[in-house]
Amino acid sequence: VVSRFYVSRGRLRARYDGALSQYFVEIDATGDGVVLKDAEASLVLDNHDRWFQSDEPWELKLTVGQFLLPFGFEGMQDPADRELPEPSAVVQALFPGEQRDRGVRLNFRYQILRLSMAVINGNFTTDPNHGTYDQSAWKDVIGRLGVAWRWVSGGISAHTGRYLQLVRAPSLAAEIAGYERYSRLRLGADAQTEFPIPYLGPLVLRAEVLWGRDRQMSFGGQGPDADGCKDGRHFGWYGTVVQHIGSYLGLALRVDQYDPQTSVPEACSPAAIAAAASDRL
Repeated sequence: VVSRFYVSRGRLRARYDGALSQYFVEIDATGDGVVLKDAEASLVLDNHDRWFQSDEPWELKLTVGQFLLPFGFEGMQDPADRELPEPSAVVQALFPGEQRDRGVRLNFRYQILRLSMAVINGNFTTDPNHGTYDQSAWKDVIGRLGVAWRWVSGGISAHTGRYLQLVRAPSLAAEIAGYERYSRLRLGADAQTEFPIPYLGPLVLRAEVLWGRDRQMSFGGQGPDADGCKDGRHFGWYGTVVQHIGSYLGLALRVDQYDPQTSVPEACSPAAIAAAASDRL
């Protein structure tokens, strides 16, 4: 039996806001070491600037560095604001590493409209074999289009790209690692609403659904041919209820489900078909 104290997160962040710029750095210092979470440099233009004054509120922000990816709600939510310790199972599976990567991001806000999109490396920041080092020249495109009106908000999201999956590590028998090539597609929709409850605080209702497809691709026609039995077909959802109690307390309940393989072709092995039918979380 192991009995110990454990620090799940030890975040330290620093932010600087200039006239037209913004800089943000965040690290996570725990017993396992120090990890860079965010390192952003942004150019910020809005209706308050003397060169772009407007009666209509708007903001345009161009960011480079390592940042949270613009997809869905829970993945974009600041961990400091998250009501529950960890994201839902489907978000953790499809976007590992607290949904962070390196690249260029554009945010635009005008009245009720919210648009955020980015071009990123595509291997996130916790690749089990290569860490933050991207093994391919491919870039992913990811984004979310949403609205925020009074007590209701929501949006639709998409993520597309390619990646290499390690299937054979280098060894004495084979010095060159073996990879398989995949295309990636993620789609999602989210919605949130909030109601004031007398004597308690806001009641928040939130739901999100995510769908994903990883399709194996051949290497430039040189083989091996793409195997449809290795394709990944993902689906998941969650629903969250949060009742705030005053300014510092609250109760949160989340129900979620994730199916890492919704189905496989009939031509696949009986074992693969049976596994797909019983792997729902």
